[in-house]
Amino acid sequence: MHYQPIDRATAVPASIAGHELSPLERQVVLLATRDDRASVCRGGRVRRLLDALLGLRRANALADPRLEALRRFCVGRRLRVTASERAEVLSECARHGLGEDALRAAAMLSDFGFRDVRGDRS
Repeated sequence: MHYQPIDRATAVPASIAGHELSPLERQVVLLATRDDRASVCRGGRVRRLLDALLGLRRANALADPRLEALRRFCVGRRLRVTASERAEVLSECARHGLGEDALRAAAMLSDFGFRDVRGDRS
């Protein structure tokens, strides 16, 4: 029987769907669980003006475009964005080298969730 190594920090297999997710990529998937829908869609001038007038703040984009594409993919998948936003996110992922295996692994990881395995039962 073959066992996969488990990352003790996130309690998920280190290799999912044949793609190795780096610890940083796993942290991005975790970060995406806290972001809202506004962090995925890019607003135009009117949207930015309304945000400024109403004092609304969007989540800052990650500095690494590859990790930002991964974050937007996970947020969009979790919150069911529109088809045009989904197409934009998928093309951004492809442009930054995130293949089907990486996206499948991120999707499985976000569906599987992160569990605390330190033994805390509280």
